[in-house]
Amino acid sequence: MGELAASIAHEVNQPLSAIVTNSQAAMRWLVREQPDYQEVVAALNRVNRDANLAGDVIARIRNFLSQGEIRREPLAVRRVIDDLLLMLQALLQESAIQVDVRIAPSLPTLLADPVQVQQVLLNLVINAVDAMRDSAQHSRILTIDVRASVPEGLVFSVRDTGPGISAGMEAKIFDALFSTKCDGLGMGLAISRSIIENHGGRLRLEPVFGVGANFVFNIPVDQ
Repeated sequence: MGELAASIAHEVNQPLSAIVTNSQAAMRWLVREQPDYQEVVAALNRVNRDANLAGDVIARIRNFLSQGEIRREPLAVRRVIDDLLLMLQALLQESAIQVDVRIAPSLPTLLADPVQVQQVLLNLVINAVDAMRDSAQHSRILTIDVRASVPEGLVFSVRDTGPGISAGMEAKIFDALFSTKCDGLGMGLAISRSIIENHGGRLRLEPVFGVGANFVFNIPVDQ
């Protein structure tokens, strides 16, 4: 029950935090001497989007507990990543992080659960941001790369320029309830690995030449 509560808290925390941030932004635009109603509408549209995302996450958790199958539909890779970065725009700007998105052209059609894939990317991006914020590196670059691979299907990688993962922790980071953060739940990578494995793929940490960490996962296209 403790692990389940932790996983639910982890999954819904980001969309709920975004709802709070955007609703506060809408209120600030309203109380100005000259309210900017276009900004208010834009902020409320983001609130609606993130509320729907939180609802989708809860629905996926309920479906998982009832042993239902994941929902597979053609994955719009660019849209999933763009929506994710839009949701995290304020966090990325506050952390002075430069984002480099590389999506290969003419990707094959991937049938996957878009909410679950976005949750995996969300967790990896948040971890990368946290690592770079705590790092003395002046260059903070988040690289998201998507490419096709004949044996693996679609391959996603999230790389940062933070301090990297120490050799002693590489074998533990995917364990449930293990976290390198003092306030971490230790569920993010464990949940993410389960999601990718349920899609027939694999989530792993790959070696990096230089600084940072590079998390990579693949999802077969012939599921």
